[in-house]
Amino acid sequence: MLTRKEAENCCAALRRIVYHDESPLSVSDWDRMRGIMVAHGVASMADCADDPALLPMQDRKKALAYISYSFALCETVYRLFREMEKRGIKSAVLKGEAVNECYPPNVMRVSGDIDLYLPGKQREAFGQMMQELGFRLQKDVFTGQLGVDDYYSPEGIHLEVHSVYFQRLSAWQRKLLKERGFFSSAFFQRVGGYVTLKPEAHLLYMVYHADKHIISHGLTLRMLMDLTQFVNRYADEIDKTAFQTFIRQLKLTRITNAIFCYCEKYLGMRRDFWRRTGPGMEFFLRLMMTPAKEELRSHNWERLFRRPYPYFYEESCEESDQEYQIRHSYKPRNLLKSKYHLSVFVFWWCIRLVWGFDVDRSNEAV
Repeated sequence: MLTRKEAENCCAALRRIVYHDESPLSVSDWDRMRGIMVAHGVASMADCADDPALLPMQDRKKALAYISYSFALCETVYRLFREMEKRGIKSAVLKGEAVNECYPPNVMRVSGDIDLYLPGKQREAFGQMMQELGFRLQKDVFTGQLGVDDYYSPEGIHLEVHSVYFQRLSAWQRKLLKERGFFSSAFFQRVGGYVTLKPEAHLLYMVYHADKHIISHGLTLRMLMDLTQFVNRYADEIDKTAFQTFIRQLKLTRITNAIFCYCEKYLGMRRDFWRRTGPGMEFFLRLMMTPAKEELRSHNWERLFRRPYPYFYEESCEESDQEYQIRHSYKPRNLLKSKYHLSVFVFWWCIRLVWGFDVDRSNEAV
């Protein structure tokens, strides 16, 4: 079970969001934020705490299960990398175990699955290895999440193996990343028993991942906590000016500014990393923090989440010389199909306008 010290450390971040002196959160805002955290499993960070303000988020019965599952995830990652090293396969952990180690020593962060990036022409060899290890392929890069193979271990551990990442960016943004080496092993580094991305590349991916969830899934509190802990751990190893310049070249400054300003204000992210440019747009960011469970959604617009891409984009994963690319086909005329399609299109047009998202109209596979 979690110790009192561990629980206190976990709850400190949550209390700061709810009771920070500068926080504009009202009682109704607290109820909404609590629903978000419960919906996305952040309850694990409040288990075994004695803080009465956090009682609605606690589930003491699950604490041991959280610890056991985290241990199983860690062991699975190490086992896979030992096997990949024998076979000469290069892969890297995205988030997960690499982010877990950024949290304070006695704070438990529970991962849901394992994300790996597998560049280049290794998918066949990797698939053979997984078959020999008893992992079951449930969906592949073409039939499931595009560019991702979904595997399950004999113990039920879920793995997402990305042959393509940064999927939702436009073609010119993905080209720029490719030119910088982000779609290769150029930014890989070994950390203990596994390989992950170098800090500057990993932080860029985590920012992109939060952006993607804003436009197609719903932003979660834990993503912002992960970004906060990652920056606090690796800020001194990242060229801050170069990172901010590259964000500007990708035209992701507005949303990145909003995310980092929020993390500085509520989650304790160090203030010497990101140079604020423009408004933080805290209200709009909090608006995007939508519960994953339908029954917890209190506003009509929240029910539009997860739906715009099927309506206005056709996506495909394509194989070229054993490398994989994503093609987006923009279909704005679909807004004419019904009043509902029109309302969804207008809503997401406004969201893109607020955050400065670029829409891929090139029809190019990158």
